[in-house]
Amino acid sequence: MGDTVVRKHIIFYGRVQDVGFRYFSVYKARLLGLAGWVKNLDDGSVEMEVQGKEAEIDTLIQFLDGHRWIRIDAMDVENIAVIPDHDFVEISVHARKHSDVSAAVFNGRFYVVCHSDEHWKGRKDKAGV
Repeated sequence: MGDTVVRKHIIFYGRVQDVGFRYFSVYKARLLGLAGWVKNLDDGSVEMEVQGKEAEIDTLIQFLDGHRWIRIDAMDVENIAVIPDHDFVEISVHARKHSDVSAAVFNGRFYVVCHSDEHWKGRKDKAGV
C-alpha cells in the first residue's frame, strides 16, 4: 500500500455536527497533503471524500476521532476512483426548509441552485430569457 494514492467516500455518524468536524477536517487534511471535500448531511451525519496515501487518511480519521468534542460512532467507507484533485475543501450547504432554492459555498465560490421553475415564474431577470 505505502505510497499508493487512494480515494475514499466516507459517511461519519455520531457527534459529528456542530463540533468543528468540517473545520478540523479541512485543517488536518491540508496539513497531511490530502485532497477532497467534507460536508454536513441533513440526517446529522457528515459526508467526506478524501484522497491521498492510506496512512495519511487513517491519521486524519484518528485525529478527528481523538478530538474532545467529536465522537465518531460509525463510518460507512467505500473505495472510489482516484481523480485529479489537489485541495481539501468544505462544502457548506444552506437551504431553507420547504424551499426550492439552496445555496452552497464550494472552493470559495458562492452558488445558488434553483430546484424548480416555479421560483422564476414571472421574474424578468431570469437567466437565459
